[in-house]
Amino acid sequence: MHTEDGEEPPEVCVAPPLSPALARYVEAFHYLTSDRPVGMDIGAIPTSAILAFAREIDGVAGRRELLLYLRMVRAIDDEFLRARRASAEADKGSGLGRT
Repeated sequence: MHTEDGEEPPEVCVAPPLSPALARYVEAFHYLTSDRPVGMDIGAIPTSAILAFAREIDGVAGRRELLLYLRMVRAIDDEFLRARRASAEADKGSGLGRT
């Protein structure tokens, strides 16, 4: 992978490949991000949306598998929301936040 100026990006910018077992949760997260509630700020992806996606799109059936699916997608979403809030706080502190 090269940047626009042709240089290699720093190694920390290149994400390691995900195993197919983990990639399914990341794909679900990306697909479901449009299901999150939006108000003054964005909220978490609803549990019902995650479980419906797991059952209807990804074919997950067993209770244990559904709970694992929910935990994995929720963990990704929690990290996304944490990073988004930290970024918003940093923007406020630097005067870049909305007024």
